Amino acid sequence: MSNTPLKNGPLIALRLILAAALGVGSAGLWHGWQRGNRPELVVPGVRLGGQDVGGKTAAAIRQRYQTWEQKLLEGAVTLSYPGGKIQSTWHSLGVTPRSGSLWRQLTRIGRRGGFFERLMERSRARRGLLRFAPGFGLAPQRALTALGGFKERIDVRSRSARLDLVNRRILPGRVGYELDVYRSQERILAAARQGRRIVKLAVKEVRPKISSIQLRDLSIGTALGWYETSYSTSSRWANRTYNLRVAARKLNGTILMPDEIFDFNETLGPRSQTEGYRIAPVIARGELVDGIAGGLCQISSTLFAASFFAGLEVLKADVHSMPSHYIGLGLDATVVWPGVTLRLRNPYDFPVVLHYQVNSGRVRAEILGAKRLYKIGFERRIIGDRAFKEEIRSDENMKLGERKVEQRGQRGYTVRRRRIFFDDKGHEVRSQYWTVLYPPTTMIVTLGAKKTDDATEAPELKPLNPVPDPATFHRIVQ
Repeated sequence: MSNTPLKNGPLIALRLILAAALGVGSAGLWHGWQRGNRPELVVPGVRLGGQDVGGKTAAAIRQRYQTWEQKLLEGAVTLSYPGGKIQSTWHSLGVTPRSGSLWRQLTRIGRRGGFFERLMERSRARRGLLRFAPGFGLAPQRALTALGGFKERIDVRSRSARLDLVNRRILPGRVGYELDVYRSQERILAAARQGRRIVKLAVKEVRPKISSIQLRDLSIGTALGWYETSYSTSSRWANRTYNLRVAARKLNGTILMPDEIFDFNETLGPRSQTEGYRIAPVIARGELVDGIAGGLCQISSTLFAASFFAGLEVLKADVHSMPSHYIGLGLDATVVWPGVTLRLRNPYDFPVVLHYQVNSGRVRAEILGAKRLYKIGFERRIIGDRAFKEEIRSDENMKLGERKVEQRGQRGYTVRRRRIFFDDKGHEVRSQYWTVLYPPTTMIVTLGAKKTDDATEAPELKPLNPVPDPATFHRIVQ
């Protein structure tokens, strides 16, 4: 008997097994291909947000993920920053779904190009190589509004080390923080896309200009310049007096290093009730009206005058829209938050310190330093004037013939200001000149318009006296 069939038996069996496997595989491939050819279904193996969505319709996937997106956008998010945390939601932070084109893209997988291109793309899907995530974007205006509100809470102004001149000690400085709104937007969007619920906001650290170490050997035994102004101690002006003390306390002990620039608004900061200020009369458009932090112009004007006699460089100083009762023409300096400020520079090779005292109806400002290099003179000459206008207001609640002066008129002035530097022998070293303009102050009078039984015509009224003109020339030397 021949043994050939026995020798070929294993080979034949192997062939039969391969044929069966090929048949089964072909059937499976064909079945998968047929399922993948249904245009409403996503081909098997495609992953979205970590989940296999193969074999599902794009509409079903979209409905499922829109529900998920809605829950995600309304879920709590923690924003962290130095010293605190804020709770919010992705929606409030401006995060929005951006998955519109994704659903159409899912149904096109394995259906683009020729037969082999489609076959390869479906093969990649089955191997888990095609992964997608729902898209998110940012609504810029909503994000800016949200972060702008947080910025007020997060931002902390840095504070340089100062001197406590009463207790003769150094007050340490404070590190400041500033929220970077645009970098924080990028971090918020990245966290939303990655599914994280905690976002570390982008906050810049602002180091103080002057540290305690720099003040160890500070010498401030000499007053380089000083000036005093008066204020009313009447209870009627109690809020204004309170504001004077708050601002003086904030500025007292401020140090200017050599060549450093002092900005009144930048140093003092915002004027608000949260900063400790009260409502008191302020000058607005040539009239006295109630406003927050009324009285601060007296603090800035007294400081300007003291700095003038101390020889500090004047970089910016605007006069008032009407002459001030507490200081002479040419020595005042108005301030309005945030745009109108007083700016000075320390021209000396040693530090100087601002010193305030507010008590017993007097505001005194001093510039302290190591030594006084010059005596300084102030000269003011009025070189022109302009007439004021009259404004008559009617009040139906006042009787006919009654009159109330709301504001006394005063002429406007053109003032030539001169600063003179004298050496220790009294010789003039140099001079500086400025020309400043004071607009006229309107005379505002309210007349009664209410007629009574015993008065049918308004009686003749006597002329009103305006504010007297100041002296044409004035000179002070310190």
